[in-house]
Amino acid sequence: MSQPSYSERRLMFRTENIIDEIIQWIDSNLHKPLKIEDVAARAGYSKWHLQRIFVQIKEVSFEKFFKDKKLDG
Repeated sequence: MSQPSYSERRLMFRTENIIDEIIQWIDSNLHKPLKIEDVAARAGYSKWHLQRIFVQIKEVSFEKFFKDKKLDG
């Protein structure tokens, strides 16, 4: 398997940053009723794309992550 190109690494880093920012935003807004559409709009992605990249970056589905956050919060 070949190494990712510079462009691919940059995109991955940017995507990881967006996911981290979204997680911080979720933490700050757990007291509000949030939907996947709200979070996706905040990230600038469709809800389908957000779910797909979230699991790639965090290795857990967005739904499970969000439910766990709600239970912990």
